Parts: sequence; structure tokens; C-alpha cells
Amino acid sequence: MKKDQLFLSTIAPDAAEEARRHGLGLEIAEYCTAWNMDEQFETTHAAVTEELTGVGRRLLHAPFSELFPCAVDPKARELAALRYRQAIALARRYDARKIIIHGGFNERLYYPCWYTEQSIVFWKDFLKEDPGVDIVLENVCGQRYIGAGSSGRHIVGIEADGALQTDEVYRFPNGMQRENGHLIWDIEGIFQHVKAGIKAAFAKYPHIDSLSIDTWAVDYVLLKDGAAILPCHAYRDERTQAVIDEVHQHMPFAELYRRTGIQFQPFNSIYQLYEDAKTGRLQQADDFLMVPEYLLYRLCGVKAREYTNATSTGLVSAATKEYDPEILRALSLPERLFPRLTQPGTVLGQLTADIAREVGGQTSVVLCATHDTASAVEGIPMAENAPFLSSGTWSLLGAKIPAPITTPESMACNFTNEGGVGYIRYLKNIMGLWIVQCIQKQLGISFAEMVNLARTSHYEQIFNVNDPRFSAPEDMAAEIRAALSPAPETDADLIRSVYVSLAHSYGEAIRELERLTGQTWEKLYIAGGGAKNALLNELTAQYTGKEVVALPIEATALGNLKIQREIR
Repeated sequence: MKKDQLFLSTIAPDAAEEARRHGLGLEIAEYCTAWNMDEQFETTHAAVTEELTGVGRRLLHAPFSELFPCAVDPKARELAALRYRQAIALARRYDARKIIIHGGFNERLYYPCWYTEQSIVFWKDFLKEDPGVDIVLENVCGQRYIGAGSSGRHIVGIEADGALQTDEVYRFPNGMQRENGHLIWDIEGIFQHVKAGIKAAFAKYPHIDSLSIDTWAVDYVLLKDGAAILPCHAYRDERTQAVIDEVHQHMPFAELYRRTGIQFQPFNSIYQLYEDAKTGRLQQADDFLMVPEYLLYRLCGVKAREYTNATSTGLVSAATKEYDPEILRALSLPERLFPRLTQPGTVLGQLTADIAREVGGQTSVVLCATHDTASAVEGIPMAENAPFLSSGTWSLLGAKIPAPITTPESMACNFTNEGGVGYIRYLKNIMGLWIVQCIQKQLGISFAEMVNLARTSHYEQIFNVNDPRFSAPEDMAAEIRAALSPAPETDADLIRSVYVSLAHSYGEAIRELERLTGQTWEKLYIAGGGAKNALLNELTAQYTGKEVVALPIEATALGNLKIQREIR
């Protein structure tokens, strides 16, 4: 490396002296701690000014502790933007040409795809303001996640010796964009990547039997004369907040749950569509397709409305498995836009001639379980119909059941009934590993160290992980200690209390699940990041009374391929 590319950090006490002696640059690290820009500014500024004497090349490191530009909470994003603006102003003041900003990624706090999408949105919006300095993002993702969390990918399944092997042939970034104050999808850009990936697949595998597409749920494309009405809004857009109460005035949520079995989420399609109706967008449309349905339509020219994804709209009758006309009428949503639904496993047709020429091959276009979580459940290799736990920042515990449960007790227990492939995915959300992540940040140790410490403790006191007090406390450790008696005295006791309490909540959820369904099971299958935590798995087995089968796998692609495979 060239000498003029080297910078010494002021973290080292002799950094400034060595930089002057050897003609090196200096990285101003004092403002990594945000309060040095506020309460301690005068003292910090004097020290930095002295350090910079005689140093020509400078860069400044922005604060990073507790700053997450990809955060769900808009107030957290506002704080990050505020601190970054302060740091940029200081960089200019010190004539620093570059500013170093940590990406805010935490492997346990965010899924890489979420992190990538939200970060793109944040930085596109933030950089509309000319910072006047170069911004360099540092430690954006851990090495093992490079590429793994991208939103779009093409996977080819190959049958060999009776087993299904997979080959990823194409990957593309897919993030929301902010346009005119709204979060949107570049749906045309996504489609171009879909075609490029199919072309890459044909280049490597000239004979492909079929293809299908699954995506996230709830988002849709409105059409007029076969063309998309833009923009295609993203579910994280805040446009639905103002209409939620109005929707529930037309039909109370208790009645919606009785009819659909779908838990309340502010981004459900029902609220998006009602907002589109209020603004007149819906009246312009002559058709409505969920995102994967629209992409499949563009490939083969056939429109279909797939059942599993349709249930995420909050408009599908749990009894009939079709759009509920009573809900549509109550909300004045045009019934013509919501025809009969199609089950996964349907062959839609062949690629259009134009598409086939463009991608270099011809194949059947199939309707899989287009809601990605529905495909994921299909991809979990369970020997029997046992309950499953998707263990991440949030824990999702449920089972496949033959018919929906929409009783007041089910609503009170906060279970949701989502469409599956010939069954209902009956699920409950649990706070999950969020609490573990907060404690890890506070203690400043690795997750492996946390497990090792917890194994040295015999603390068994339990707190309610779903209590709202643990949603976003300023001090998670203090909040936990305040909730327990006797309070954990050591870090080992504190950590163990979290694992024990999570396992206890899984046990309670299993028992609720068994009570509400009238079934009992011997095994619990765990997938996702939490499946890698051996201690938590052990405690889960203890508190649920079930045999735990840990499956740290990527199930969505397997489920999609499984449905295609079964058609032949």
C-alpha cells in the first residue's frame, strides 16, 4: 500500500506524533462516541485541534454505537441521520476529505436481505443532501453473509441419484426505493432481473422442465389493459397508517378475524387496497395481481391468483378459501378485481414466444406456493406433521392443520391462519432472539461467549418475553433484572434467564397450540438462526417436553422446487 493511503487512528495515544513523523494521514476517532459531539464537545474539539497540527491528510470516523440506519423504528433512523449530519459538519470543519460510517449491520438483529433493502432506502434518501465529503461504509456485513442475503436469486434443482441438488445460477439486488415520499418497488427492474436469471439458467442447463416464482407477501400490482399502474408500493410504506381505524369502522377486527383467521398487521393488503380505493388508484385498475403472480404473467401471458399468497391480503374467507365478498362490499373494493383463486401446483402454460427467444429456451411456467413462507414450510424436511419453530429475531411457532381456527380464543392467543399447500399454517409470533441480541450488545461479548457463560449458571427464574416492556427498552439488562425476583446477580445468571424464559415461552406456545388444535406432538422442528444455539435447543426440549430437531437450512427454494417436482 502506498504511503499516502495510510492513516493512523487517534485511538492510539501516539498516533498524531507518528503521523507527523512519517507523513501519514490521521483518522479522527474521538467522535466515535456521540456525546463527544454534544456534552463533551469543547474538550474534545480542543484535543482534536492539537492532534491535527502538522497533519495534512485527515478523515473522520462517525459515531456508530446504537445507530442503525436500517432500523424498523423511524425514530431510530432519524437519530442515525442526525448523528451522521453532525459528523459530516465536523469533517468539513477539520478539513477531512472522507468520513467513515459503520453500516449498522448486526447478524442477529437483522436478516441480511432486510438490512440491504432498508440501507439502500436510507442512503438514497440521505445522499440527496450533498455531504461535501466522501462517505465510506465500513463493516457493512460479515463475510459469511456476502451475497447470501440478496433479495433475488435463481436456483436450479437437479435430480441426481434420487436426491434433489440445487445450484444458484443468478443473484440480483432488490431494494425498495423512495419516490415522492413513498417506498416503492422497481417492479420493471425486478422483471428484467427475472429474465436475466432465466437466461443464465438456460445457458448452463439447456433443458429445464419448469420454473416458478415465490416472493414476499402482501404487495401487489394494479393493472390497466395488461400494463402495470405505477408506482408499485412496498409494504413498509407508511401510507396505510391513516386508514386502519377507518377499515375497522367498516368491519371490526374481531369480525375480520372470524372471517379470515389472519392476525392484524398494519401492512396487510386489505389496508393498502383500501388506501388505493380512497385515493382513486383502485378505480383506474381493471386487474389486480400479487407481485409473484404479476411476474409469472409477464413470462407466460396467463393471469392466476394463487391461494397461499392471497391469504396474506386479509380478504380471503377461511371457510371458502376464496375472496370474501362481504369484506369486499363492506370496504367498497371492486369485486371484479378479486376472481376465484388457484391452488399451488397448477401449470399456467409455456413461456411466450418473445420471452423464450429472449432467454434462450422454452419451459413450463408453474404456480408454486408463491408466498415465500408457504414454500418454506413445504421445504422443511419433517417426517411427520409436527410443529415447527422459525427461530430468528422473532420466533414463529406453529403447525400444519387441516382447517382454520378462528375462535375468539385463537384471536386472544394471537394465532394466525395462513394458507398452505393443502393445509393451514397456524402460527404464533414470539419476541424471539431480539432480547438475546440486546444483551449481547450491552455486554459486548460474542454469542458463543454468552452460551458458555449461561452454561455456568443454575439460575432458573423466568420473565414474560412478550411483555411490551422488552420491546425497545433503553437498558434491556436493567429491565430484565427489574422483572425478576431475586434479580440475577451475574452476567451468567442474566443470560441464562433469557434462554430459560425463551424456552419457557416456546413451551407455553406449544401447549396453547395443542389446546387450540386438540392435537399433541412428540417433536418440534427448529429452523433459522436460533437452530444453531445448542443450549437454547436443549432448554427448549426441556420446557416443551418435545424432541427438538434442529434444521439450520434454507427451506424456501426447496419448497418451491418440491411443488414443481410433484407436478411431473
